[in-house]
Amino acid sequence: MDKNPFIITRYAGEEYFCDREKETNTLIQLLKSGHNVALISPRRMGKTDLIRHIFNQKEVKEEYTTFLVDIYGTTNQCEMAACFAKAIVEESKNKGKRFFEEMLDIIKSIRPHVSFDYAGNLNWGVNFADKIKNKIDMDEIFAFLDSSKQRSIVAIDEFQQIRSFGNEADKTEAYLRTLIQKTSNANFIYSGSRRHMMGQMFTSAAKPFFQAATIFDLSPIPEDAYCNFAMEKFSLYGGRSLDEEAARKTYRIMEGITANMQILLNYLYIRTLPGKACHLEDVEKGLREYVMMAAYSYEELYNMLPPVQRKVFSAIATEGRATNVSGDDFLSRYGFTASSVASALRGLLSGDIVSREKDTYMISDLFFRFWYVFAKKDGMV
Repeated sequence: MDKNPFIITRYAGEEYFCDREKETNTLIQLLKSGHNVALISPRRMGKTDLIRHIFNQKEVKEEYTTFLVDIYGTTNQCEMAACFAKAIVEESKNKGKRFFEEMLDIIKSIRPHVSFDYAGNLNWGVNFADKIKNKIDMDEIFAFLDSSKQRSIVAIDEFQQIRSFGNEADKTEAYLRTLIQKTSNANFIYSGSRRHMMGQMFTSAAKPFFQAATIFDLSPIPEDAYCNFAMEKFSLYGGRSLDEEAARKTYRIMEGITANMQILLNYLYIRTLPGKACHLEDVEKGLREYVMMAAYSYEELYNMLPPVQRKVFSAIATEGRATNVSGDDFLSRYGFTASSVASALRGLLSGDIVSREKDTYMISDLFFRFWYVFAKKDGMV
């Protein structure tokens, strides 16, 4: 069967997972040795799939019950508690009715609902819309983790989201830290994509999670390893092939960001006919085609930016990675003042249009950046 080997929607198992052998082994050994881990990298570098990959390893599956709690998009402690409960309910259902019932005996703030599907089969679960209204007791959730016959690993994805809880942020962070300190039957992975926020949470002596985890910075997959993976997968079905130059161009143009490379290779695979090869010149053609399919949406987003933010966005997109944005060279090159750049960056950063690593700024969505580059070249902006 001719299927696309570059999976972009989910973790698909060992066969479609590239490298990370050293990271996988190190993280498993840290967790087995009692460490909690803060897993930090820019967005789309593959943190969540690495966590799922770790959970899929035999030694982890046999020894631990694993939970992946995604708190991205939550705005308060109540919503975060519902995310914890949802992850625990789903894993409990996977382990069978008895485990599910044991969970409900302890987490009494979760009440099940029973329904039937179109075939008349019984389904049981939890209505989380109601649970958010009625609140879920986090103490009960952690009591369940502590009482389980099997040790747990709990991964909290986009952990820095707690810092966006407004007036609840400090209280929630302190409360969660207290619960975790009392829990002796679980280890935790705190996964985050905003380096400066995660860094503050785990390295500032004034914060509840100060020195509460081993910090693990996730770097890009090495170029050789990823290119070999890409060439091998390209030839799996349909007799296609990927030139080494094309593989390396993909890696470099996508800056080694795993999810972005997968997306571009997925599209390059689509546009390469069975029995044909994808060459160096096809990479930019494919990138342009893919980006321009979303041209209307990107144009709308660009035009919605306030004028000064739009100008600063354009400058950063042109630079690719902009450094020393308050320096005379950058300001004179684009006709800015230091105050206008600072004001625009606050808005762009808060809207996640722009990201920052130390003193370097870049467009958060690399495909948005390439839309601007192509649109400017075509005289569209």
